[in-house]
Amino acid sequence: MVELDDFTTRLIGVRHMPSGIAAQCPAHHDQHASLSVNAGEHGGVVVKCHAGCTAESIVGALGLGLSDLMGKPYVVETYQYVTAEGVHAYLVERWTNPKTFRCVPSLPVPAARVLYNLPAVLWAVGAGQVVYVVEGERDVNTLAGRGVVATTNVGGAGKWLTHYSDWLTGGHLVIVADNDAPGRDHARAVAAAVKPVAASVALVHAPVGKDVTDFLSAGYDLDRLAPLPDLDDVGSYRADRIRVKGVNWGWGGYVPLGKLSMIEGDPGDGKSLLTIDLAARWSTGATLPDGSNGAGPWPVILVSAEDDMDDTIVPRLMAAGARLDYVHLITHGASPDLPFDLVTGVPALRALAMATGARAIMLDPLSAFLGDGTDSHNDHSVRRALQPLKSLAESTGAAVLVVRHLNKGGQGTKALYRSSGSIGFVGAARASFIVAPDPNDPAMRILACTKTNLARKPSSLRYEITTTEAGIPYVRWKGAAELSAQMVLDGPDRPQSEAQEETRSKKRQRDYAGQFLLNLLADGPKDWKTIVEAGKEDGFSARTLERARADVGLIKESGDRGQSTTCWRSPALLASSSETDSPSHSAIPPKNEALVLGPQKLAEWRNGSPNEPIRQTIDPVSEPAEIDDGDREAAMFLKDLVCDVCQSEINVSRYGHPWWVIRCEAHDPFDYEGQ
Repeated sequence: MVELDDFTTRLIGVRHMPSGIAAQCPAHHDQHASLSVNAGEHGGVVVKCHAGCTAESIVGALGLGLSDLMGKPYVVETYQYVTAEGVHAYLVERWTNPKTFRCVPSLPVPAARVLYNLPAVLWAVGAGQVVYVVEGERDVNTLAGRGVVATTNVGGAGKWLTHYSDWLTGGHLVIVADNDAPGRDHARAVAAAVKPVAASVALVHAPVGKDVTDFLSAGYDLDRLAPLPDLDDVGSYRADRIRVKGVNWGWGGYVPLGKLSMIEGDPGDGKSLLTIDLAARWSTGATLPDGSNGAGPWPVILVSAEDDMDDTIVPRLMAAGARLDYVHLITHGASPDLPFDLVTGVPALRALAMATGARAIMLDPLSAFLGDGTDSHNDHSVRRALQPLKSLAESTGAAVLVVRHLNKGGQGTKALYRSSGSIGFVGAARASFIVAPDPNDPAMRILACTKTNLARKPSSLRYEITTTEAGIPYVRWKGAAELSAQMVLDGPDRPQSEAQEETRSKKRQRDYAGQFLLNLLADGPKDWKTIVEAGKEDGFSARTLERARADVGLIKESGDRGQSTTCWRSPALLASSSETDSPSHSAIPPKNEALVLGPQKLAEWRNGSPNEPIRQTIDPVSEPAEIDDGDREAAMFLKDLVCDVCQSEINVSRYGHPWWVIRCEAHDPFDYEGQ
């Protein structure tokens, strides 16, 4: 463990300010003191990089672990449990760093356990006074400070014992649920247990805060507690009572209003300049990049964590032709020394959008605004973190557009999976785009759609980054590009079929993962947990790393204290013979061969069955009468994903019975009747 003073001595560029300590972040190349360092509420050290570095990477760069920042554990409060006669029974201690509870000398057997504040509870029941049953000793003490008798059971939610109800017989009870699923379930269970013996039972919860202490601290009175329903509301609506409405667009087919959209790309590919260009067009109502009629003029809000307003953002807005009085800039939180973050900043952002009438809100980069508790590789954590942005878009009707980085997946990785961290980021967005160099002209950039839930995928667009005479960069659009997101990311040597794409993608991912492992272990062995955490930062799953470690021949070294000390090291020499081809039965057949045993055998072949289907050379177009539907499906599967009519490779799909064709969206057989 390290104290605040010891921690700051390890940093560069330390500055002490009224709001805390600023320094250069050790986890990335930093010249702007983007790291905030403060003492924790209960000791320890709290770090926040405004450029988006995780706490793990920050302390890791200093040779520390997260546990070193926790501070020394100590007792925050003690709660004494006594018998009905007022005799001491046991003591519960609440500790911090980490938060935990301990019973001293130890928790007695269930039959010997008593309710907290038991003598006062027995008096209140006998006097016909109301008794509040809450979850946690802190809440009991809070209510006691208000002159109210309350009680709880030791151990928290789910620990109510049958004999506790005996002490509440004949009482008028108000059971208060904590505002989480375990708390609500606990309150309902207690209510069911005491109803047979109590004179009256009311089941309530605090509409504000996580418990009754938070509720009272927010200025509310106990009479504002709300009834707790028998079951949690899941938001059920009758479909015939829903007023149907169409999708409104900030940029037709590209960026919807009232929804969350996403732009992703590698550093230096012009993501921020692209958002500046869109902000300028919306602020003036100018023509949009695809030549469609402009929307607006609208007020726009830009939230930036990386660029300065005076020498970067505003000059670029001017170069893009923005109406400056329609653009509102946010570069920090409640004070200049505090960062903007989604946990505390969204309410103020919503108020600003409502006051100004803003129809577009852009955040660049998103990673800088996520809370410290967000695990960017956990789908559930990511979706919870993005919920405030989705709510912001719905409540304001504005297009919320966020900027993110791509991961380091290589050629062949499916475009949708190039999103850094959890797939939950892309899953939460209604439209997602990538920005990358044009593989045919690296001086150009391509904006391509990776996902849209509200319309057909729009055309990819080409643009270049040019500069004014004063050297200020801006975007110049160059029209449509006949390239999909996958083609842009894969480059000119992209795979030629979906089956090849999937196979090559997995092989490349394992190759990249193998090289990553060798590089990571070049300076010595590491335990598997450390390896997996480092791999996540580079976009590799634990399963991919497990397969890759066998490919590159990592050597397992057992520690002297069991599994927890087991490490993996790089082999001194990798034999070239270790790089073997995939089994022959899983290889892709030649394009002029079709599988002739129908869909069942085709499925077996796709799943790598050792019993290869019989093949014969056929032409699925010129000899359709010689094969059945199952064989046609197999033949279709082997053909290149190229439109039969225009030879386009963008937004192309296979259409089975009765058409047996491969078509782009413009020539799909549902609408296209030409030959």
